[in-house]
Amino acid sequence: MKRISYLLLVAMALVSCSDAQREKDVDVAENMEEAAPVIPEEIKEYGMVLNDYEIVRDTVRSGDSFGNILQQHGVGPGTVYQLVEAVKDTFNPRRIVIGKPY
Repeated sequence: MKRISYLLLVAMALVSCSDAQREKDVDVAENMEEAAPVIPEEIKEYGMVLNDYEIVRDTVRSGDSFGNILQQHGVGPGTVYQLVEAVKDTFNPRRIVIGKPY
């Protein structure tokens, strides 16, 4: 009879411990899901990873110029001049077209 009592006591202890442990495991799993960092999907265009940059997409409007568009986004006049000089053999910034996306 004592043996059955001990087995019953051990079985009850195991059952109660496993329920408590299950609750702990659920709490830990929920906390891990909340704390897991969200890794953004890598976006590539033009052979570059765009996640590393602040991308501005818009459309050329009437009255816009290459320099004005860049200056609206924080590019100084000196840098605009350097850019124009660097690309003048392949791109004429005076020929941007109204309605075209950039």
